[in-house]
Amino acid sequence: MDFDLDACWTFTATGHGKGAGDESVANYKGQKKASTSDSIEAFFYSLSNLHQNNSIFTIDKLPELFRHVIPEYILKARQLVSYVHSIADMALELDENTFEQNNTSNNASFTLRLTKYLPTKNEEQLAFGEHQDYLGFTLIQNDNVPGLEVNINERWFRVESKPNTLLLVGGEFIERWTNNYWKAILHRVAAVKQLRYSVLFFSGPDMNCVIQTLPCKKCIKQQSKYIPITAYEHLVQRQIAATRN
Repeated sequence: MDFDLDACWTFTATGHGKGAGDESVANYKGQKKASTSDSIEAFFYSLSNLHQNNSIFTIDKLPELFRHVIPEYILKARQLVSYVHSIADMALELDENTFEQNNTSNNASFTLRLTKYLPTKNEEQLAFGEHQDYLGFTLIQNDNVPGLEVNINERWFRVESKPNTLLLVGGEFIERWTNNYWKAILHRVAAVKQLRYSVLFFSGPDMNCVIQTLPCKKCIKQQSKYIPITAYEHLVQRQIAATRN
């Protein structure tokens, strides 16, 4: 699928400059998981115009270094997510464009996060607390500094860091759509001994989209574990959980 950069490029700075040491709250199944303060700095750039109370930027407002790279990266990542949706349709034996159709409106959510993880002397302090991604598929590009870990059967495993590769992570919408056939994996970033950088691209459907079990054989073998919910309602629940206390 082709996307017009000029047509889609009005973006919102949604979390511009999260400082190191800010309190970390990650959520797992709606429960608050407070952790030691995250040691990161992050910049968010979004194609979505849904975010409230944020200034709208144009390309010329970006730092000069980013003016070409950021828009082009977002455009290419958006195209790649479209291909991922097609592969997901085939893997689940769904009708063509089942995943993509919920991500084509102007209200779909596509956000790029540039993250710098800061070294810490405390090896027990996580660079970024354990969490599941809230929305759809996430693309992750890491540098050669290790740190990302995933939880499988209550054990943490380190993910090998390979430059020039992308990791694909499913968020909670993927879990709900597939009735837990595909899981939203719990992950975190362990303490790092040197600066670590990653680029993450988060995707999500139109906020009015109803998230319910998809009509695929693999998804409906068991009774649906989730009640239908709109993307907006789910996101509000997660934001409330994140600010609890």
